[in-house]
Amino acid sequence: MNDQLDNQASNNQPRSPKLLGVSQLQEKRQGKPQEDGPEPLPPEDSSRLFQAFLGLASITFVVLGIIALAAWGWTALNTEKTPPAPAIMPADFIYTETTREIQLATSTDVSFEIGLFQDILDVRPGGFTQFYFTTQQSGQLQLMTPQTFFARLTLNSDTMPVLDYTGNTFMYGSYAIGGEKKGSYVILPVADYENAYGALLQSEEDLSVALGPLGFPAATDFRDTVIENQDVRFATSTENTGIYWAFPQLDRLVITTDEATLRAVFSRLEQARRSQQ
Repeated sequence: MNDQLDNQASNNQPRSPKLLGVSQLQEKRQGKPQEDGPEPLPPEDSSRLFQAFLGLASITFVVLGIIALAAWGWTALNTEKTPPAPAIMPADFIYTETTREIQLATSTDVSFEIGLFQDILDVRPGGFTQFYFTTQQSGQLQLMTPQTFFARLTLNSDTMPVLDYTGNTFMYGSYAIGGEKKGSYVILPVADYENAYGALLQSEEDLSVALGPLGFPAATDFRDTVIENQDVRFATSTENTGIYWAFPQLDRLVITTDEATLRAVFSRLEQARRSQQ
């Protein structure tokens, strides 16, 4: 009987203390080894690391922003401002450092408008400036032809018959000789060299009238000379200015106020010719 009771009691006891939900403390008391795991960091330590990371990231972004702003400012200050590309492309027989558009209204004084631009332009010695003229036609902006432009300058008087033998574009501008001295130039494409040369030779005394609003002085008594192996006609005026004209190429007529500008135009025309070969 006692054996039965002992067997029953032993059967009712759990085979493992795990079944009783033995705590780790009890397991330790029973001499059972406990697996050692990594101890978690205190909550306050993790929070401090996160805050330090945010602070460092904020400082980094601020420093990078200052560097980027300084780089942009330096670039903006040291980058030469280039005027926007014109809506109408003018003639480009030679390379010019600066190009300016002048829109001519009915009452526009061409000399006054050119003078305004000449005062604000800062072209280094040896540099060219080009002025081109546009007008409104049927509600649209158009490039003025030399025939229309010079007829307007001379109040429709026929002082430049050479225009009957030139194209419908032209170049006009100034050349920085040095210091504050500037020369003026006009370049016209030539469609008929023989007739253009003859017409200009017969009307050269009227050039100062036609070109006066463009800064050309009054000059008469034209003579022949040779400049850069080119036949040139010239008439001097006061202060070493005057009117020089020549056909350095059969399809180009050049008119300037001085020899230095004439030589510079010759050089750039030759550069343009070589670049097209």
